[in-house]
Amino acid sequence: MQPGGRFLSWFVLCLLPLLTAGCGSGGGGSTTATTTTVSYTIGGTVTGLNGILVLQNNGGDDLQITSDGSFTFATTIADGSTYSVTVKTQPDGQTCYVKNGSGTVSGSDVTNVVVECFDSGSLDTSFGSSGIVRKSGIAGGSGGNAGRAIAVDSSGRILVTGYSQKGGTDSDMFVLRYDSGGNPDTNFGTNGVAIYDGGSSDSGYSITLDSSARILVTGSGRTSDLVILRYDTDGTPDTSFDMDGVVVYDGLYTDLGKSIAVDSSGRILVAGFSHNGSNNDIILLRYDSDGNLDTTFGTNGKVIYSSGGSEWGNSIVLDSSGRILVTGVSGSDIIVLRYNSDGSLDTTFGTNGKVTYDSGGNDEGRAIAIDSNGRILVTGVSGPDIIVLRYDSDGSLDTTFGTGGKVVYDSGSSDTAYSMVLDSNDRIVVAGSSYNPGTGGYDMVILRYKSDGSLDTTFG
Repeated sequence: MQPGGRFLSWFVLCLLPLLTAGCGSGGGGSTTATTTTVSYTIGGTVTGLNGILVLQNNGGDDLQITSDGSFTFATTIADGSTYSVTVKTQPDGQTCYVKNGSGTVSGSDVTNVVVECFDSGSLDTSFGSSGIVRKSGIAGGSGGNAGRAIAVDSSGRILVTGYSQKGGTDSDMFVLRYDSGGNPDTNFGTNGVAIYDGGSSDSGYSITLDSSARILVTGSGRTSDLVILRYDTDGTPDTSFDMDGVVVYDGLYTDLGKSIAVDSSGRILVAGFSHNGSNNDIILLRYDSDGNLDTTFGTNGKVIYSSGGSEWGNSIVLDSSGRILVTGVSGSDIIVLRYNSDGSLDTTFGTNGKVTYDSGGNDEGRAIAIDSNGRILVTGVSGPDIIVLRYDSDGSLDTTFGTGGKVVYDSGSSDTAYSMVLDSNDRIVVAGSSYNPGTGGYDMVILRYKSDGSLDTTFG
């Protein structure tokens, strides 16, 4: 063989199996191609913690944290995958908020998640300006502005309704939407504001969202009529709701919607009052999702409660069986009514569907809620004090709560409650006002009670 022959033969033998074998110097060997998945850690810092905090990433990978400082989840996340850091368990007496908690891993460890913890009852300085957002001139005038109701959507955005005076007696109803940081949501309405001008004194009293995240507001509009407005998620009137997004109920005299709710079938319930020419009656209306009165409810979609005196409904809630509870005032007493889903009074509740509370002074139910055990909570005013009542599901006062089923807050001045919410631990949060003799005005007061009716000393 010629001197170059051995090289040529070796070259041919190596070339033929090139796709599956490799050749080394003077011989052959095999190699396998591998792909390495690169993963990164998710972490950040915690500040203000005083207790035990449990975080999760993507709904798992529990991480218990007991002090301020940096943290890192044990499980790494593949490059290009998403992460979402949330609070699973709050520390006792504190509330922790996550910033920069979600995103997509992009070629490096994530280290900028921020968790800030605050003592319960302290202003959240990450919201607005030191925990406060103020808004004036909402309708373009120089008159007063007042927020009357608030709701939070599934994205954590905050919705507020109320009224804004343009001058004289003319005021417009508004809906404001803020992001979770307290900044106006410019994707809603006009720079975060939707205005309803019915031509006279208009005001929103209650706000809620339906299962499609559409926004429903009730209150007063036009010339002392009860109105219901529905907005799409971008703040434009929903024209599938009674053609223009507005439903008006006119009972000939003064009518007002004070509270609104949506049932599991998407039907809209409104409680308030309707003047009968002599005094006010409690009114309960039910509409279908198109804005038509539901003729299967009460009498052609409405129920009137009257005992002969002046009465009105302030707040509405639905229980797990679809029954409708309304609280308000009857004469000078707190009243709670429970209706079946067809609008008839539920005779298994209290006395023929109603319970009243009379302290001997002027009492009024302002807000109603139902806890995880089906017990009914009512707050409002009793004489000059804030009162919270708890009833069993049959309408009897729950004697395991407070003193004989009630707790009273007395600052020594005039106190009143306007709103109430229950947290995930069935603690009761009440908001209202308390007269301040030093300034001659009223201060905001927020109270938190434990589920047994005792004031929660870890709050405020």
